[in-house]
Amino acid sequence: MRLRLGAATAAMAATALLSACNPTLPAQQTVNSVVYASPGWDQKTRQEFYQRQQGTVLMPVAWFTALEEPEGSNLLSDRTYLSRFGFLVDDQPAGALPVGFATFDLAGVQTLGLGCAACHTGQINYKGTGIRIDGGGGLQNTTLFTATMAKSVIATAVEPEKFERFAKRVLGDKYGSETKAQLRAAFDMGAESAVSQATYEALHNVYPVEEGYGRLDALQRIANTLLGNDLAYQPNKKQGTAPVRLPHIWDAPFFDWVQYNGSVRQPMIRNAGETLGVNAKTNFINAAGMATSGPALWATSIPVWELHATEENLRQLKAPVWPKALPAPDLVLAYKTGKPLFDELCAGCHAPRPFARKGWEGVKFLQVPVIGVKEVGTDATLLNNFNTRTYDATGLGIAEPIGAGEGLFVVTQAVKEFQYNNPVKPVPKDKQADFDGFGWPNEVRATCGYKSRPLDGVWANPPFLHNGSVPSIYDLLSPVPARPTTFWVANREYDPVNLGYVSSELEGATKYNTGITGNSNQGHEFANAKGPGVIGRGLSHGERLAIIEYLKILAEDTNQTKHKADIDAADNRYPCWDPKTYWGPNPPKG
Repeated sequence: MRLRLGAATAAMAATALLSACNPTLPAQQTVNSVVYASPGWDQKTRQEFYQRQQGTVLMPVAWFTALEEPEGSNLLSDRTYLSRFGFLVDDQPAGALPVGFATFDLAGVQTLGLGCAACHTGQINYKGTGIRIDGGGGLQNTTLFTATMAKSVIATAVEPEKFERFAKRVLGDKYGSETKAQLRAAFDMGAESAVSQATYEALHNVYPVEEGYGRLDALQRIANTLLGNDLAYQPNKKQGTAPVRLPHIWDAPFFDWVQYNGSVRQPMIRNAGETLGVNAKTNFINAAGMATSGPALWATSIPVWELHATEENLRQLKAPVWPKALPAPDLVLAYKTGKPLFDELCAGCHAPRPFARKGWEGVKFLQVPVIGVKEVGTDATLLNNFNTRTYDATGLGIAEPIGAGEGLFVVTQAVKEFQYNNPVKPVPKDKQADFDGFGWPNEVRATCGYKSRPLDGVWANPPFLHNGSVPSIYDLLSPVPARPTTFWVANREYDPVNLGYVSSELEGATKYNTGITGNSNQGHEFANAKGPGVIGRGLSHGERLAIIEYLKILAEDTNQTKHKADIDAADNRYPCWDPKTYWGPNPPKG
């Protein structure tokens, strides 16, 4: 074994190798053609979004394209293989990497990372047609992919034949004993880091709840990456027990608060935090393993100009329109019965609340009120994790333990300011407010509920609730006892009657169990009963189908019910609002 590891780490590497068989994946899901359901983008804008980098770092491109699957000699980067993890390749040019795989120059090295489009491009399939949902939630199994990639790295590091093939692919006509030795040294360093992190996470069961296809415990992974890996302090890692459905992001640039729990105000801060959480390069620890001091502490690979370009794209994107590839909606049922039911039972929380802001005339902002979890009754694990956990941030010069909200506020503000003032390509002062996202200040808060967003295009982003615990809209409109307690996620085939993916058993798919911590399908219930989480009366089968017909055309309904926004009332509505759970320039009133 060429890789020099400590005894415990070497033992873990051996265990990883013993289990380094290729994962069981669903069969490739092929379509005959792809159509696009989301207005607002031309093909040029779409491809820019698909390929734009955000500064996340996986490894050098040459390494990725030379790696093999953990077991055997087939290439990890094979497009068919990557599609079985749920990445989209259907409309990509021959030889191109999947949607959201981005390449960029990092210190002179062509580097591979995942861009925004990897998690925020959806697709539903129906009878051989792929219906692309730009800005929709992805259905890939990101954690299984990264774990498989880590196993490939470890296997390559310890199996001489694998490394030999790898080296010849990477070095090409430069292959020789000296260049091979140099590659070996660099590769072993990366492999040891992968083994070290995997060892800690396995021994401490850091991610006990399977995220699987279409989900990530996003907020906890940000904290674990930023305050655990990047500070080289693994004890900061907390258990990931609250995976969430990858959200759709049309309308999001105009929201007054973002994240499922309405915890972040400013788009640039949200984007910077997300990038840090999916492995942007940071400089918290220097090459000698010591804490960095001075302004250089906040240097990162985050490209704020690219993040802003993505926001400009998203400002043009509209909710997807029900396509001709799906059976036509019943317009009579939608308007005659569905809309009145929607207005009665759904509009109170989900009707758009447009408002204007001084200095940003012509922009239609949308208020997304946070609904308390005691009222809506949905799984509170995400809220509890974000609101109560603390972390050691002495490596950042902060003496007292900090919560997730404070850590996010402090780090993202410093990182953003460093990048805005980067001498290579600074952001001019007169552009910074627009880069921030329509001039919103950096505000982070801990809330006691989840934001209630407009439902235009919601049909295109199953499964439902923040944790993806309900497979279809029909199930969501049903009493909790009638909802499935287990179902499978990975199949893109769409059910246009119930509005959800086909969720029957599928080999290699994620089996979703609603009895596991973080996976509860309780709440947001329509039932003829009273109690926590019952938000409306029980619905007949026909009434559920009528609401479904209206949701199919909601994005096109110019007479959609709207509400007047009341920003102050919404922001100060809940008892978890107090100075201890808010960071920013505008503390809550009362």
